[in-house]
Order: sequence, then C-alpha cells, then structure tokens
Amino acid sequence: MINPILDWATQRSLSREYAFEKELVSSLEHWFLEKPSEWCRDIWSDNKDVHYWVKLLVCSLSDSVAQGNPLYPMINIRNIAKNCTDWVTCELNDPEYEAILNDPSIKDLFQIQEADSGWFWSWMWTDCNLEDGYAIVDQYSKSGPSERYPLTPIQYMENLLDARNIKILVLNGDLDYFGNYKGTEQVLTDLQWRNNTEFNTYNNGEQKEFYYEDVTNDGAQVHGGYMREHGLFTYLRVLGAGLQVYHEKPELMYSVLTNWIKSIEGKIE
Repeated sequence: MINPILDWATQRSLSREYAFEKELVSSLEHWFLEKPSEWCRDIWSDNKDVHYWVKLLVCSLSDSVAQGNPLYPMINIRNIAKNCTDWVTCELNDPEYEAILNDPSIKDLFQIQEADSGWFWSWMWTDCNLEDGYAIVDQYSKSGPSERYPLTPIQYMENLLDARNIKILVLNGDLDYFGNYKGTEQVLTDLQWRNNTEFNTYNNGEQKEFYYEDVTNDGAQVHGGYMREHGLFTYLRVLGAGLQVYHEKPELMYSVLTNWIKSIEGKIE
C-alpha cells in the first residue's frame, strides 16, 4: 500500500507538524494553525454530526495557511517539491490514467456512472468530483459499522495483521503533504494487534535507514529512506517522493519489490 488513508483525521491533524518540520510555515503560523487543526481532527475522529462541506471548510482553513495562500495552494499537496499545475488540487488529469479509466472493461468492472449532476457542479467520469469524494471519505473514516463500510480501514488493517499470515508493505513518500508520513506513522504506531509492541520497539524505537540497489547505476547502494518492521509487516518512509512513489522512484520500487516478493519473510534488503 502506498500512502494508505488509514485514519484521515489523524493524518490531517498532523499536517500542522509536518508543515512546520518541512518549513512550509513560520512559528507564528504554526501557532495559528493549532485550533483549526484540533477542531478538524475532533470532528472527523469523533464522527460528530457536521455536514462534510462544513468540515471541509474548517479543515481547509488550516490547510490553506500551511500551503501558503488562503485561496489556492502554493504547493503541490501530493509532492511539496513540485509546482502546482491546476487550481484546488494542483493536479491535471494524466492522459495515460484517463485512457486506462476509460477502458470499457475497467468501467464495466466498477459499474461506472459516466456522468451526473450535483448541486455544486456537473461532472464526468474522469473528473475529480469533490462532493462525492468527501462524502465517501466521511463514511470511510467513520468508526463503523455502517451499511457501506462494516469496518474502518484501521479495523481491516488490524484484522489482516492478526488473522492472516501474509506480507504487508506500507510506503509513504516524505514529500506528500496531504497524506503526510507523520500521520501515517502515528496511525501505524496506534494499531492494536498482537505484535504492536515489537513493531513499535523495533531498533530501540527508532526507524532504521534502508538502502536499495540502483540497477540504473551499476548496482550502487542508495539511501532510500527509513524503515520499521516486525515479522511480515514492513513500513517505509521513502525520501524524495510524494504520493506516487512508484512513479517518482522507479529504481527504488524495482529493488524493494523484487526483494520483498522473493523473501518469504518480506525483507526488502
């Protein structure tokens, strides 16, 4: 899994700390963000009866300050090292992604509705529909059970770790602001499973540097980031990548996945 939204509320609330660590905000702005970020976390995590557009408005207040502008982001929220290419999301649709998403077999598989109209705007299948998107996040992040989501992502993850003898690899690019690694690491630390103590005390409680073999540079050993593991469960914080680790760090992904797939225990080195 790359940048899993295991707990949206936790990841959003820790955006303030991430923005300060990455020097996206000043000390004064860091102080100003405290109350909005706490309120944002509370209404999402406590499942308070607040309309998701109200939640979005308040949570966007802290985001907009951290991103450098109250009206539109001055950074790419999926990779802070990249420039924005579009309003609101900073991202334009990738032609290759659009081609895949419009493949008849894909649309049939997911029972895609080609177009629809909402109170906010009309949209097509390949567009980013914010209204539906945040409605889904609202349901997806609830404590459950619900008709659509009987378990939360955290509960699914804990069940997998406890009941299944499978390898699990979680990656998070260190340049992804929206699903920042601080939030992901806090979520993984808080997971309740039979070996959570051993996982959290790995390497005396500190993440260890990991290296990968760069096949494009005569097999040179390159520092890829930081890791924590126990048994079949591995977490990687990948340096120099945002959301699309596989696209931004293909040499790293090739090396990591080759070793991980070959290893019965899911080792990456």
